[in-house]
Amino acid sequence: MGVILISSGLFLSGYAGSIWHLYLTFGVIVSTGIGAVYVPSVATMQQWFVKKAGTAAGLANAGIGMGNLVIALISVHLLVNYGWRMSFLVFGSLAFIILSIAGFFQVPPEDVRKSSRSSDLAGIIFTSSFILLFIAIFLGDVPIYISLTHIVPYSLDRGLTETSASIVLGMIGGAGIAGRIGMGVISDAIGRKAGLMLCFAGMGGSIIWLVMANSYPTLLLFSIIFGFSYGGFVALLSPFAMDLFGKHSLGAVIGLLYASAGFGALIAPSMAGRIFDLYGSYSIPFITGGIASFIAVILLAFISPEGAESEFSA
Repeated sequence: MGVILISSGLFLSGYAGSIWHLYLTFGVIVSTGIGAVYVPSVATMQQWFVKKAGTAAGLANAGIGMGNLVIALISVHLLVNYGWRMSFLVFGSLAFIILSIAGFFQVPPEDVRKSSRSSDLAGIIFTSSFILLFIAIFLGDVPIYISLTHIVPYSLDRGLTETSASIVLGMIGGAGIAGRIGMGVISDAIGRKAGLMLCFAGMGGSIIWLVMANSYPTLLLFSIIFGFSYGGFVALLSPFAMDLFGKHSLGAVIGLLYASAGFGALIAPSMAGRIFDLYGSYSIPFITGGIASFIAVILLAFISPEGAESEFSA
């Protein structure tokens, strides 16, 4: 279902005649398809690995960072030489071919397929650990979507060329690859919660630093720190959820947690754009994003796997 929605949504986006067409085809159809592909993929992968769950999640999620890096560069070439309509058609074709092949590998392990155990999902989502994590993810996603949406226009405002601005965006994806793998490995040593707290702190500090970044080198420095932290956050969320709530309802739990990220994606970019339109500056959105991320660090401090297990069992 996700493959069909993503590829058809991208194809239809290439034939958009007005902005509301893109709201529907890209904003609704493609986004729904992404959720339908990503959540079961991550949940299935995570169910296979327990002892090195962080490392496995980091390696698997490195594909997202690779996509951010490669697609950003390909997009520039396609847009300049063939236009945005053809770009949508090309990406729609690639999505259909690659995701169709990947879909054949979405097979859960035997203990999950054959187990009669069914966790009480309602019991999970009303635990304090789930609620705190849900809010923390929402707050942590505020700087992510502000940055990913506005880093290119912000870089252009700072005098960078379109190519250099695209490299700044692409570098977030490149650093994200290292962050996913690096923080995945590190979390197996220091724990998933500590790793997530470091990631949120890194995102918060780097987006506040962005207020003072006014040159190409300083913007690249932001991209490296932010991308590494962002990548680590993406990689560690699913193994941390498994640590807290087990793997037998992991798909549903991850899906609900990523709904929180969806709220962040819905609110943060438009909020930042509106504030910029009013005041002609990104300082307030960037500082707000940093504060939100540091609040997420505090919320995570009150979550423990032992507490979640005992609360859920009760």
